Amino acid sequence: TTQLSPHLALVERVHVHRTAYVGMVESTGSFFLPIPYAQEEVVGKRVMRGARTVWTSHGVVEDRRLAPSPDEQRLLLWERVALPDYRWRILDTSGGPVVTVAELTPLGHVEERGVHASPGYLVRFLGWSPDSRSIEAETELVEIAPNPDGGLGIQTFIRELWTIDASTGAAKRTERCTRPNDEWTDGPCADRPRAR
Repeated sequence: TTQLSPHLALVERVHVHRTAYVGMVESTGSFFLPIPYAQEEVVGKRVMRGARTVWTSHGVVEDRRLAPSPDEQRLLLWERVALPDYRWRILDTSGGPVVTVAELTPLGHVEERGVHASPGYLVRFLGWSPDSRSIEAETELVEIAPNPDGGLGIQTFIRELWTIDASTGAAKRTERCTRPNDEWTDGPCADRPRAR
């Protein structure tokens, strides 16, 4: 069990496979050594508020990250890897049935809600606002312009900062910065600590 916030906890169900030996395969053949071996695999996840389940993983355990809002009324779920159905879901956990308040599809080209990133770049969660009404996020894009000398294209790195309304999922770009390289050491788009 991992405590996400004072009243929300992540409970993981783990399957442990144990064996009394380890198998080895080499070009000369295979053999087994009497060395105990154990492997753990997460087979289920739940977010709990007291005795009430707020969210449950379905089927294959998704590689998800979870971030409760400061007031614990909402829970943001997002994948760590770029899957075809990459989504950010904001769940209302305040009471009654758990509902999806907003859903974003922020990977690939410009999406319905306006948050976008270059293919292969994920939208990064930076944190909740102190009043729990919005989420701060960051995207990176790379634009390649033709090189007049005929060589490799000229890259421009773009970093955008977004504020996402936690009630509607509407996104507003708050900053757009460009650089000739991907070193963001100063300015409004400088690197800052990100959620784990």
